[in-house]
This record gives sequence, structure tokens and C-alpha cells, in this order.
Amino acid sequence: MTELSISKEEGFTLLELTIVIVLMGIVLAMVLPTFDLLFDSITGKSTERKIFNIVEKVRDQAIISNQEQTILVKDNKLIYRDNAGIEEVFNEGIKRIELKQVEDKKITFYPNRTNSGGVLRGVLANNQEFSLSINPLNGQLSLEE
Repeated sequence: MTELSISKEEGFTLLELTIVIVLMGIVLAMVLPTFDLLFDSITGKSTERKIFNIVEKVRDQAIISNQEQTILVKDNKLIYRDNAGIEEVFNEGIKRIELKQVEDKKITFYPNRTNSGGVLRGVLANNQEFSLSINPLNGQLSLEE
């Protein structure tokens, strides 16, 4: 008598693969919004940091050059001069920005480390609010979210 050998191939069926792909899609759909929020938060922090650095740079430039330096807040932009005297405009990631407690909408930094003071308040592109206080006596910056 002859024995028949039946070989059974091992593997996944199309149905099993489809179920796994659908489950992976569901998990991905739940995780992606979290990454989007994380990215927005990182972008907002980066924009806040850039604004802080611009104010700090202009303040330091006034001390080093022994000349008054200003930052003008106009049309939701920060307008200032770089080390070479070239006008720079910063509005990256800013939805709205305004200078509080100052009439002429500019901050003036003096060589003796004092300044006109004020509070920069704004809303970033991701709707995150921030406030940067500038101490008029010593130029110290304080960032609040």
C-alpha cells in the first residue's frame, strides 16, 4: 500500500493579514494626533525661544556697541537692526504680538544696561500664548507661558 504524504504549507491567510493591517491602522490613527500636538508644542517653544534670543541679542548689542538699540513691534512683527546695522524683521510662527505698557510700541535698550521696559504678549501660530517681561532697570528677561 502506498502512503500519501500531504504537505501543509504554513503561513498567514489573506484574512489574517487584512485583520492585522486594519488593527495597525486603528492604532496609528489614535497615535498620530498625539504627535501633531507634540510637534505644535515644540514649534511653539522654538518660536518663544527665538523671540527671547532676539530681545537678548539687541540688549547685548546696545551694551557692546555703546549705542541705543530698539525693537519695534508693528503689524505683528519684531523689527530690529542686526550687528551690521541691517534691518531684520521677525514674524515666523507669530499669529499676534503686541507690546504692553509702552506707548510708542518700541523697546529701547541703552548702553548702561537699562531699557524702556515693557511686556511682549502674543499668540503663536499654534494658539499658544506667551508673555515676555523686560525689566527696565537691569534688562532681565522673564518668559511666561
